[in-house]
Amino acid sequence: PLSQAGVVKRAQSSLLAELVGALQLPAAIEFLIDGAGSNITARTWGYLKVPFDATVVSAALLADASGSIIVDVWKCTYDQCDAGATHPVVGDKITASTPPTLSSATKSLDTTLTGWTTSLDESDVLAFNVPSSATGINRVTLSLNLTRVVS
Repeated sequence: PLSQAGVVKRAQSSLLAELVGALQLPAAIEFLIDGAGSNITARTWGYLKVPFDATVVSAALLADASGSIIVDVWKCTYDQCDAGATHPVVGDKITASTPPTLSSATKSLDTTLTGWTTSLDESDVLAFNVPSSATGINRVTLSLNLTRVVS
């Protein structure tokens, strides 16, 4: 009967929506910058390899004290990565003109990511750069909150 077919189709659609939702797994990439008791200085602080395909959905900064800092994020492929000789460098930035920033604060959360490149591929390499020395901050954690892309 037609009514039963409609019920079955809606049930299948609902199940499919639940499965798709289950495949959107939350995750995070976190990077700690520690000035060893002094204000964090301007430089590239390190690199991380992305372990899975993902989409950046927000960026949070948490500092040890109220102060000011900018943390820029650069991205290149694993094959391109040569510790900043040519990649990743400022031209590879994913944060556009809105990098994670604290301004006389201890925390920030950006959920809009205006202009960001939010797509990350497995094996991309991320670099974390402080373009100018921090004021009043000795330690800060950048958390890139993600949705894993499962195909």
